[in-house]
Amino acid sequence: MKTTDLSEAVDKTVSIKPSPCPWCGVVQDMASGAGHQKTPEPEDVSLCIDCGEWTVFTETLGLRKPTDNEFIEIGQRTDCRLLRMVWTKVDAQRRQGNERQA
Repeated sequence: MKTTDLSEAVDKTVSIKPSPCPWCGVVQDMASGAGHQKTPEPEDVSLCIDCGEWTVFTETLGLRKPTDNEFIEIGQRTDCRLLRMVWTKVDAQRRQGNERQA
């Protein structure tokens, strides 16, 4: 798996081949690159914006669940831990907002 420096992350949202998250089934059709990379490549790691689970791009740029070894690698990456922490905070705020509207 490729490693990127989150400090170099830039908002580079691009359209991708629609692909369901293998965890929650929500179709992902956009991706944001980090560093100098604009579009995802096979074996790049992705975080589902809906459920917050990790996925990996396939050779055809579909999404699959990470292998056990890939999960270990993801857990060791500072950029991935930081991204998951940010997602968790944003998701909590989103849920709070939904509770207030109900």
